[in-house]
Amino acid sequence: MTDSIIIIGIIISGLLIFSVLKIKSISKKVHQEIKSKADLLSSQEVRKKILIAEDDVVLIDLMKKNIDQLYEIISARNEFEGLRMVQEHLPDLIIMDIKMPNIDGLNLLGRIRKDINTSDTPVIIISADMNTKYFTTEFKKGTIDYITKPFSAEELYSKIKSVLEKNTLKAKSH
Repeated sequence: MTDSIIIIGIIISGLLIFSVLKIKSISKKVHQEIKSKADLLSSQEVRKKILIAEDDVVLIDLMKKNIDQLYEIISARNEFEGLRMVQEHLPDLIIMDIKMPNIDGLNLLGRIRKDINTSDTPVIIISADMNTKYFTTEFKKGTIDYITKPFSAEELYSKIKSVLEKNTLKAKSH
């Protein structure tokens, strides 16, 4: 029994290390694209605001490191802080882990959707849970996209770019 627990612990530790290494390893092509776009931003141009609601500080830092040249990043580590940040900063995009310890991501999403100022804010869910039924439920509540953990920096950047472009086109058509 003890050997089984040790093996499971080693496997889980390996998966966590793999997740961190995978997101750290942004390709040169994507890094160059981000740097080029960041260089194009003038000092007067307002960067899009992204709220990252995630309980894992290491993951928040890695996501920030890979996208903060292009976007203004704000972060929250729990439901209450997340709601406060959404109301104070009115982000252009919310990236949130839906399943966090002691935090109800579904409740946060529901509260964001009920607020007239944030009801249309696009949301990308990040989760280790790859249950498609679960994600279908979230899409009905207004989620735009999702990323399953572990994910690469390229995937994160691609999803952000796509969602923000769609939202810009949607805003222009109204």
